[in-house]
Amino acid sequence: MLARLRTGVLLLTLGLARAEHGDTIVHTHDGPYNSLHRRDTAVRVRQIFPLGGPFVGNTAITVSGNNFRDVGDVKCRFGVDEVQARLVTVAEPRLKTNPRGSYFPDIPIEVNVTTLECSSPGCRSPSCLPDAAAVEHAVPVEVSMNGVTFTGTGLQFNYYDQTTIHVSVLTPRGGPRYGGTKLLVHGVGFRDLTSGVNGVVKQGIKCKFGQNDMVNATKGLSHEGDPFSARCHSPVDTLFVGTPGLQGRLNQSLRDLPLELTFNGYDTEGTITASSSPTPTPAPTPTPTPNQAPSPRRACRTPTTRRARST
Repeated sequence: MLARLRTGVLLLTLGLARAEHGDTIVHTHDGPYNSLHRRDTAVRVRQIFPLGGPFVGNTAITVSGNNFRDVGDVKCRFGVDEVQARLVTVAEPRLKTNPRGSYFPDIPIEVNVTTLECSSPGCRSPSCLPDAAAVEHAVPVEVSMNGVTFTGTGLQFNYYDQTTIHVSVLTPRGGPRYGGTKLLVHGVGFRDLTSGVNGVVKQGIKCKFGQNDMVNATKGLSHEGDPFSARCHSPVDTLFVGTPGLQGRLNQSLRDLPLELTFNGYDTEGTITASSSPTPTPAPTPTPTPNQAPSPRRACRTPTTRRARST
């Protein structure tokens, strides 16, 4: 029997009922009270994506785990700072072992998977960042289904100072617009915050070329072993628009695109590096205006017919 104290009145339970999966539902005057008392129904955090974001906060976080269910007030806690969260349930395709044996193909099924979504708070206060001069700081991320009891998994979320990250050198400095060029990017403060959701790997570090889609990258795999380097392949420049005619194709065959990096997989304010080093290519040849005098050229000597001598 369970007693609850509310507004000075002691409310005794009216009965107990066994719920599915072994949960205990205690019926009170103001509705059922869910008690997750068994080890196999405890809330657990398995993975978070991404593994970090800028100090300014507002990074979208996806948390996967076990036994997520809303019992009143779903929250995330970053260190000591709590933020509201929400549960998202989607149907994911899975394969079930065929009961007829291993010689038969697996059976495709759909399984409802629930994840938790929240946004990271800013980390500039002394309660979050003890050292104001720090350029990065890790805090544990925990979740709660009732706003009171939080998990104790201890997975870390890494805050970092976005202003200390820069792209400095790009090799090579250009390539064909149909993509596929292998690029080596050097800079300062590179990191890879790749993680996963429900066992599926989510890429963290990516390259972005102008307004084209981001492409996956790898960190620190240069032949010098430079930890502040990244490799990626240029994508197809889908936004290229040529001008009809031969002269138009010549003028627009080269186009500069800014190269930027993200380390947590998101294209949002504060996560893309503010790079002053675009992918420079030679400027297109300017088209002469009608009033512009043509450039002087060396006169060509035309052949002349030699008069035959008279004998």
